[in-house]
Amino acid sequence: MQKLKSYLKVTWLLVFLLGLMSALPVGSAVAAGSNSSSQPTVTQAYATKQPLEVGMIVGLDPNHPTEVEPLTSQHIQQMQGVVVPASAAPVTISSQTAANQVFVATLGRYDVLVSDQNGPINTGDYITISSLAGIGMKASSSSQLVVGKAAGGFDGKDNVLGNDHFSGQNVNIGLVPVDLGIAHNPIAGASNQLVGFTFLQQVAHAITGKDSSPPRIYAALAIFVIIALIAAAVLYSGVRGGMVATGRNPLAKAAINRSLFEVVMAAVVIFAIGIGAIYLILKL
Repeated sequence: MQKLKSYLKVTWLLVFLLGLMSALPVGSAVAAGSNSSSQPTVTQAYATKQPLEVGMIVGLDPNHPTEVEPLTSQHIQQMQGVVVPASAAPVTISSQTAANQVFVATLGRYDVLVSDQNGPINTGDYITISSLAGIGMKASSSSQLVVGKAAGGFDGKDNVLGNDHFSGQNVNIGLVPVDLGIAHNPIAGASNQLVGFTFLQQVAHAITGKDSSPPRIYAALAIFVIIALIAAAVLYSGVRGGMVATGRNPLAKAAINRSLFEVVMAAVVIFAIGIGAIYLILKL
């Protein structure tokens, strides 16, 4: 039993240390994925040469820095924000006198026009510009910038506002609430990450119902490996010791079986503690 107590102490210590590591700030990925709806929202007025719909992603006109136009993938570096109603924010900055002007938000939660060009959009997906000017889509690892993080979903089947065609593909368009925050794409270059990382992300999302940052996923994986090794070591030593003891003293078989049962239960408890720690790390 002294060995079992030692195993449990080591397990608790490892879980505690890894939990502290996973709770540290994650940098830009967290900043880009934070809930911008809790931040103060300010909209800026810009002139435009063409009518722009509410929800469009716009960029600065390279030739006229006080004007905006529907953003295109070729000019993604000019990303400025999303067109919103003039009354959508408590604070509005306007120095424009042009008849055609729009209000653009860079922070806050607003509806954004999106398409299913890159597949269905789920809550937590990062949104970038699609091949359709002013229309967003789910960001991939090759996307440079994101306009924010989806706070809702669009599967291209329900709540469709219209459709278009691009390179022979039928693209459906809808509205999705997005927590705005223009930033470099946190998942850029994800294909170069640890082999199987995408699968780990999918498993983490299935367990917690939300996206988890890479450090948390790696910490959870480390805990799982460590806990599995400790549980296996406990089982191995317990079963081996029980077999040796039974061979030396067959009359004590009943007592040995009870001890073996305690060892199995201890391994189960250790594994359960690890699974609980993994869930907390991914969920919180």
